[in-house]
Amino acid sequence: MLRAVLSLVATILAFAIGAAGAASRVPDESRSVGLGGTVEAQHPAHFSSLRVCAYPAFSFAQKRCTKDQRARILISSKFACSVTVRVTRAKRLHARLKYAGGAVYEYTTRTLGRGPWSWWISENLGSTPLPGGRWGCDFSFGSVHAGASFRSGGPTGAVIGAAVCDAKDSLFYAHHRIRVCKADESMSPILATDRILCSAVFVKQVRKKGEVQLLAGGKDAAKPDMATLPSPLSIWWTAFVPATPAADGTFAAGDYVCRFSVNGVSVVEKPFQIVSG
Repeated sequence: MLRAVLSLVATILAFAIGAAGAASRVPDESRSVGLGGTVEAQHPAHFSSLRVCAYPAFSFAQKRCTKDQRARILISSKFACSVTVRVTRAKRLHARLKYAGGAVYEYTTRTLGRGPWSWWISENLGSTPLPGGRWGCDFSFGSVHAGASFRSGGPTGAVIGAAVCDAKDSLFYAHHRIRVCKADESMSPILATDRILCSAVFVKQVRKKGEVQLLAGGKDAAKPDMATLPSPLSIWWTAFVPATPAADGTFAAGDYVCRFSVNGVSVVEKPFQIVSG
């Protein structure tokens, strides 16, 4: 049985463009980016063009947000923050993405040499809108800092994006070791299979006990999965195998439930049916 409970890093990406490939000309002086963002620039670097956007306003070709959307309440499964930094003294850049005041992902680059660099950090929940509330991102380079805050109008609740599927109908992100259902299959019968995937995102439940169960007739049809939730956004997926398999090793036909709980209290239940092939 596979399990992963971790801070949401499924699709967070960082990308740098050196001086020869900089996407935009960097001004000599720092400037305020306004509306929840602050820029403090002094040696060893100057920050500029700090932007926040949903993915429709993100350009992969330019590796940056093409517009700053902090004035809007964003509803999207994909957010990004991008910035340009002109380096005058070699150091490492640190980037962080935050939700509800806590970090959901952060990284530190290799040492960056002199010149302009473009960096970005993003989050992607696939088909599930990112949760509603207060978000932020910040970049630091030695004593120089750039930060922005923005709001999401996405779903709220302790558990969002709950899904059930035949594990064969899931996607695996090898770099971050996260598996997600391509689609929630709970509304249609699932053909007999030897693995059922239950996945969801736990929101604002840091240091609480998360649990996922696969039940049949109110009893465990597979070994329950439990762990302490590490982040304001924790993605959980469990590929269940049957405790008592049929002769061919699959789950027996019948009615099942994926139950997602916090501190022993059921929050979301996804009923579904398995039928013989």
